Amino acid sequence: MNKKKTDTLTLIVGQSLMLIGFTTFIINYFVLDNNQLLVFVIILLFVLSMIFNLKYLIGKIKEAKD
Repeated sequence: MNKKKTDTLTLIVGQSLMLIGFTTFIINYFVLDNNQLLVFVIILLFVLSMIFNLKYLIGKIKEAKD
């Protein structure tokens, strides 16, 4: 894959994980009354989302410097 497609895929995955994590958080808080296992999964989703989004951002910053 070329660089542009890889960057776009990284952003899509990062944003999707953020959306899934936020939706799961809302469901856990209002419906499931704070299931502890689900809290761990939510934290994992948010951390993965931050990693993918930061990878995309760092790539864009490096691209702008070149």
